[in-house]
This record gives sequence, C-alpha cells and structure tokens, in this order.
Amino acid sequence: MMAWALEHGADPSRTIAEERSRNTEENLAYSARLFPDPTGKTAIVSTRYHVLRALLISKRLHMDAVGYGSAATWYFSLNAMLREFIAFVVMTRKRQVVVLCVLLTPLWLTALAGMAQWIMPAS
Repeated sequence: MMAWALEHGADPSRTIAEERSRNTEENLAYSARLFPDPTGKTAIVSTRYHVLRALLISKRLHMDAVGYGSAATWYFSLNAMLREFIAFVVMTRKRQVVVLCVLLTPLWLTALAGMAQWIMPAS
C-alpha cells in the first residue's frame, strides 16, 4: 500500500510502512507504535466489508479511530464477506453464546415443563 500511496502523490516524508503484522490486530497494534502521537486520531482504510471488524479491533486496542471503506470487485467481495462474517462471530463468540442462550430460554423452559408433565402426569 505504501508503494501505491507514493505513486498516487503521498508525501514520502510522511509515509511509513508497517511490515511485521500477520493479521488485522497485529497491524493496528504495530502501526500505533509508529505514530508520533499514539493517542491521536487514526484513520483506518480498508475494504468496505473489512472496515467494521477493523474498527471493532481498534476499539479493543483503545485506539481513537475512524474507518473508510473502499470498493472491491464483486466476485472477490462475496467470498470476503463470508470470511468477515465468520471472523466477526468468532471474535464476539462469548457475546454470541449469551445472546443465543437468552433467545433459547423459552424453548428450554417449555421443554422442561413438557418433561415434568411426562415424568409426573396429572392425576
């Protein structure tokens, strides 16, 4: 991305590349260390389908960030949106389990009531 930015007019003296990360969380953490003011406002530029998860990760890292989504080709976006959905569910799995348990509580209570009637029939 640095090469692309420089080709499109970015100021080389204000451009730094982060090259150690293997995933979005590492990229944000390592990039924050490169900033002159790590507590300052950060702009996250990514594809439209990825920017939400990048912003959620930045929030977890206590970064003050704003996101900008860019376009991608439709045939790549279909696969990537599915990947992002799965990654979001995995990232928020504890919250997902709690919500699922709350939503299924009426079903469990109904099943327990039915089992109680089956075990102890009314006389």
